[in-house]
Amino acid sequence: MSSELRGGDGPEVEARLDSVVDVRDADALAAACEACRAAGTVVVDTEFERTDTFYPRVALVQLATRETVWLVDPLALEDASALRALLEDVSVLKVLHACSEDIEVFAHWLQAHPRHVLDTQLGAAFLGQRFGIGYGELVRLELDVEVDKQETRSNWLQRPLTAAQRRYACLDVIHLDVIQARMRARLELVGRLEWVLEETRAVVEDVLRRAEAVVDWRALKGAAALGPRALLAAGHLAAWRERTARALDRPRNRVARDEHLLGLAEALPEDVEALRGGLLPHGMVKRWGGELQAAVDAARSAPEDELPEPPGPPLSRTHGAIIKRLRGEARTIAGELGLAEELLARKRLVELWFEVDEEVPGPWRGWRWPLLGERLLALLDRPGARPSS
Repeated sequence: MSSELRGGDGPEVEARLDSVVDVRDADALAAACEACRAAGTVVVDTEFERTDTFYPRVALVQLATRETVWLVDPLALEDASALRALLEDVSVLKVLHACSEDIEVFAHWLQAHPRHVLDTQLGAAFLGQRFGIGYGELVRLELDVEVDKQETRSNWLQRPLTAAQRRYACLDVIHLDVIQARMRARLELVGRLEWVLEETRAVVEDVLRRAEAVVDWRALKGAAALGPRALLAAGHLAAWRERTARALDRPRNRVARDEHLLGLAEALPEDVEALRGGLLPHGMVKRWGGELQAAVDAARSAPEDELPEPPGPPLSRTHGAIIKRLRGEARTIAGELGLAEELLARKRLVELWFEVDEEVPGPWRGWRWPLLGERLLALLDRPGARPSS
């Protein structure tokens, strides 16, 4: 676009820095999205702030095809519906790295449900790279380029952006575009591209599901040790905090810390005056004492048949031994296939076989099933189990 973006990254990169387009209105955004749709594949990244808010505050969206880079300014846009349509268009592949936070940004800002997404962090794992590899490490391994991280924590909500910020934002998507093209070719060669798309789809769905999930006592670290009535109170208090944090757009721990709500749930005080006796910070009682007491009272007065079941005991030693064997088998398969072992063998994934009321847990019904399903069933002694269609 201009000399301010130049910095000696090689002729191809410099040429692409000359093709940067700023997008600040709906017409320019519509034109950018149509160009991305025509290309069939677009690399996407976001810059956002989330220091003092519950929701991410989107500051910049970068889009890139082989021909053009667009810097989309959300602060200037009054209508971003064209971007939402692009994100939800199943005919266009959207490529992101470590996409969870970006998906959350789009879900809150645009109420978008991105579809047909490929996460290059997952793609790298399916090609044997470290599970959860960072963007900078991936760029270094794939392109032998060191990413300058100086602008990562800069103020992306300021306007105008500095030349260094603009360059950083452009290079993020330019480098990722080169990587994703090579990565997709390798994934297709070994027959794993669909696996990555399936796994990315699961990540996207999980992010969107968590955004809408009903909050209960599990949101408070340490609540599992409480008795049934205190557990119900913890659930009411956690749900109150979630509603309040969302309404005020403040981080959860700026509304109430876990330990304060746990102490309140365990004490089950009879009135607001008891809250002033040291259970909670004075300012918290002054502002929300009545609401907190109402949550506690709802638990105190609940009939016995409404109390939650305490969480089950930890898995037995027998189960632990089986899980160890299952993970060992999964590691062997991952090693044979050159996959990051966490795709098959991370503990939480294997424990699902003992925690869900399904013969085959959801994450094991897709690409994992042909690789490992029958072997795990044999170890679990469940010969008749099959994934549901």
